[in-house]
Amino acid sequence: WRADPRHWQERARAIEDRLADALHQRLTERFVDRRAAALARKLGVSRAAIRPVWQHDAFAPRQLLPLCLSYDHRAINGADGARFMTFLVTVLADIRRLLM
Repeated sequence: WRADPRHWQERARAIEDRLADALHQRLTERFVDRRAAALARKLGVSRAAIRPVWQHDAFAPRQLLPLCLSYDHRAINGADGARFMTFLVTVLADIRRLLM
């Protein structure tokens, strides 16, 4: 160890990297639902984040979940798509509306 510390540091780092990769692989296999993750990516769902939102007379922190939806204007009328997006935003802003 003392004769060649750099060599042993590199060896230890390589072992640590392999162990970390193996742990990541096993945890992913055990806890990540690949189909749900693929669907979320396909739908354009991102991670939620706290963002400032204007409320009445000041900005307030709100947790926002970006959602990206697109449609083919050749198959769906743009006005219908806009109405649907407005409805979707309204429902998602207050999830209790789904029960109405």
